[in-house]
Amino acid sequence: MDKTKIKNFAVNAHKELIDSVRQRLANFGIDKTGIADELPISTVAVKYYTNEHFPLKGEGD
Repeated sequence: MDKTKIKNFAVNAHKELIDSVRQRLANFGIDKTGIADELPISTVAVKYYTNEHFPLKGEGD
């Protein structure tokens, strides 16, 4: 078994996971500097932070 290939796979998979999570968070207005302000199109039930394609919905209790 070639452990180097397994290790390289694991390192690359970890980097890809981190990148995909960062991208997903950025879609919702979250990055290293904090959370973006709500857009004016937000309502009580639906919040928008980057654009109308990525709303946040849910119960706030």
